[in-house]
Amino acid sequence: MLVLPVVVFCKKYMTICFFIGAAVALLMFANKISYKKRDMFDAFCATYYRFVPDDALRTAMFNKKPSQMKMRLHVMELSSDFIPKFDK
Repeated sequence: MLVLPVVVFCKKYMTICFFIGAAVALLMFANKISYKKRDMFDAFCATYYRFVPDDALRTAMFNKKPSQMKMRLHVMELSSDFIPKFDK
């Protein structure tokens, strides 16, 4: 008798709980997930430096030096608007 409601509502219950958990997690970490945070930008550089064909830009990304990245992008005549300004 007790098994019937569990079997009938289990899928709906699990689906609802999953989406509620995802929404709560998004709200908890929404202010921490931004490319303007230094830690997130450093993680981006550490992950994607190996895919950059230019040696000087790759080295600047590996060393996590935004000022050198901006200078190299300027020399290459590319936009450096995606690099945020960090407060020290």
